[in-house]
Amino acid sequence: MKIAKYLVIIIFFASCKKQECNNSIFEEYHEFKGEVWRSDQPVNFSFDLKDSTKNHDISLRIRYNISEYPFQNIILVSSGELLDTFNIQLRDKQGRPKGKGVGDIREFEFFLACKKKLKSNKNNELKIEYSMINKNLATGRLKEIKGINSLGLIILECYD
Repeated sequence: MKIAKYLVIIIFFASCKKQECNNSIFEEYHEFKGEVWRSDQPVNFSFDLKDSTKNHDISLRIRYNISEYPFQNIILVSSGELLDTFNIQLRDKQGRPKGKGVGDIREFEFFLACKKKLKSNKNNELKIEYSMINKNLATGRLKEIKGINSLGLIILECYD
């Protein structure tokens, strides 16, 4: 069963890279002051498309400080153009940080959607919030997470 699960994941990511999707039509980053993302700071991206009839690859780039970010993963919730919840592993099973970079800063790219048709050419929005909890807190949800430098949204137009 585990092999089938990993095979599906590999095929998913291979399909993202297989089709020609190298025409970047949107790339924007939101920086977090002091490397702290607060729960009352959702990240809002607004973008226009050249052609909503084409397929698009949508990914997030997370820049994080490996010595400040205390968790193995980050759980993100998206709303707007893409409604989903993502459990993104920022460290492997041995605790080694994922992503590119030197020193304490890493940049990890995570595909949110591959070959997705978006609804409109104008006024598209995507809101990203974190959903990290601490069972020891009465409210459960963490009010802030440290070590997140920035969050970027990249949209590529795919060619058939």
